[in-house]
Amino acid sequence: MNNPTPSTFPESSDSEKILKATAKTLYGCIEEVLLASKERPRHFVETVELQIFLRNYNARKHKCFKGYIRLPYIPRKKLAVCVIGNQAQCDEAESHHLGAVPVTSLKEKAKTVNQVRKLAKRYRGFIASEPVIKKIPRNLANGLGKMDKFPVVLPDDEMMLATLEDVEATVKFIVKGPFIGIPVGNVSMTQEALAENVTIAINNILAALEQRLLVIRSMHIKSTMGPPKKLY
Repeated sequence: MNNPTPSTFPESSDSEKILKATAKTLYGCIEEVLLASKERPRHFVETVELQIFLRNYNARKHKCFKGYIRLPYIPRKKLAVCVIGNQAQCDEAESHHLGAVPVTSLKEKAKTVNQVRKLAKRYRGFIASEPVIKKIPRNLANGLGKMDKFPVVLPDDEMMLATLEDVEATVKFIVKGPFIGIPVGNVSMTQEALAENVTIAINNILAALEQRLLVIRSMHIKSTMGPPKKLY
């Protein structure tokens, strides 16, 4: 099958060569990952991760950097998200089975560093409207920011579920060593959906690495408990 997403790299570039190579192996690797998961079913839905190993990473030369990728399909099952808001927003959040923290209780929840950490660790992401964000105590805002969980803005004219989908479909990658791991899906997804997510992730990470002259040595995909399958 063809690469689901058109490339934006020059024909002769290393990135384009990697994309062409992975397009040939992608569906075979995905099939093997899903088959291995079915042969040994777990009591949870395994995440599928894209694993990238860099050839020329130098800790002294290359600074740590991070990026975000908006995937076409939500990669993880049951991502814990919390809405910080007024009573109406909290009621709506609870109706969607989301966490909810009333803005009126923020001062109480942010009295100590331990309370801030406890709240931040409980959820993978936070959502809040702009007026509510302005009311977040500084120590809580700083704590969430340090853990890379500062609330995503909930626009006044947008449905809460639309913002929630953006949060759930966005994954973060961090480059601070020769290994990069990016969640790109789960074993309950179709081959086509996984392939599209993997291709989008590869395109984005290649663009980020190319800007910093970093070269990929190899790429694999693997489920949480399954063996890695070599893409490149």
